Amino acid sequence: MNARFYIRLSATFGALALSLGLLAGPAAADPTPGQFRPVVGVGSEVTQDVNNAIAEAFLAPDGAPYIASYNATGSAVIQTRPTGCVLPRPNGSAAGITALRNAPDCIDFVRSTQGPINQSGSSLTWIPVATTADTFAVRKDSPLPRALTTVQLNAIYNCSLRVLSGTVLTPKLPKPGSEARAAWLGALGLTEANLGACVQGTTEPDDISALTRAGDIMPFSISRYIAQGPLPDPWNVVALGSLNGVAPIVQSNFNTAFPTTRSVYQVVPTAKAA
Repeated sequence: MNARFYIRLSATFGALALSLGLLAGPAAADPTPGQFRPVVGVGSEVTQDVNNAIAEAFLAPDGAPYIASYNATGSAVIQTRPTGCVLPRPNGSAAGITALRNAPDCIDFVRSTQGPINQSGSSLTWIPVATTADTFAVRKDSPLPRALTTVQLNAIYNCSLRVLSGTVLTPKLPKPGSEARAAWLGALGLTEANLGACVQGTTEPDDISALTRAGDIMPFSISRYIAQGPLPDPWNVVALGSLNGVAPIVQSNFNTAFPTTRSVYQVVPTAKAA
């Protein structure tokens, strides 16, 4: 197996896994420190669980792991090759793309929810692999409704709607600059400029530790939720909501009719994409 084969593989199997929830349970594909794998990926946390599972499932002919799909968070630095290639861990699509541009000998692909940037004549190629979407999440023990509209969520995040079901709302967002934050605001017709003062930040996208109170509400990746596996809920506290009358999951599968869908990509050196 080489980098080109993995890229083609992830474009097919990854799409099925994200769309149908074929992967049961998370897999950690960071190699043990001091161990190295021929194909290296970094980037977005949204598709890291799918890529981790692919990495753990497909082995070299001798049975050794072949692909390292480093998580978005973890140790401050990673080393991807036996010699050199000590890099700050890329956290998110933009950081991964920057790392690939700066150290193309150290990284083979980037998991990205960020679309093509200056692709004409670029040394990088964006390969669409799947469709994902975000919905709102609340605590399972919260009295907040499990069905909202984008109009209601717009009002929640501009802080003109402060109470639902007798509960004071605390809307939360991923950190500024993250693709998940930008995508959620765009889906609600909002910008950073018209966010309300009641909105609080979370450290990372899908940070369930932020769901501490009954009124907490935050965006959550549907595909990442599914990729964690079947019931019982591996997230323990998370309840996903329907949006505009559309359920996020149908018969354990990602609902491709969901209104906030967006593409996800593998970004690769153009020379390896052929």
